[in-house]
Amino acid sequence: MNAENFKLKIASYDTLTLYLTKREEIKDENGFSSRRIPRSDLDFQKIREHLLQIDADILAIQNLRNEAEALNILSENYSCFVDKRSTQSHREIGICWKKNKFSISNIQIHKADIPLFLKLSIIKRDS
Repeated sequence: MNAENFKLKIASYDTLTLYLTKREEIKDENGFSSRRIPRSDLDFQKIREHLLQIDADILAIQNLRNEAEALNILSENYSCFVDKRSTQSHREIGICWKKNKFSISNIQIHKADIPLFLKLSIIKRDS
């Protein structure tokens, strides 16, 4: 594979848009706000359609509650890794990639306040 012909489309998405909010804020034992009210199935469908139109090869997702949340808004064509070390100031962060296009390994997410550093090894699958 010639590196000059290699194109990679990367996008990011903040899952806070998956929720509506209540007026009062109460946090659960993990520091997540109970103000999060899940959107309707139709809203989730529109979000999935939007992300499919973007057609990112790699998608970074922030403010996740769990891996199921990432997979709920993506097609079955993606694999995801979700960092489970959430704290009150840092929610879980996920990295998702097209299964048929890449093999990703050695994923390291470094949280040193801000900025966030993400290091991963990408191997393009032969078409």
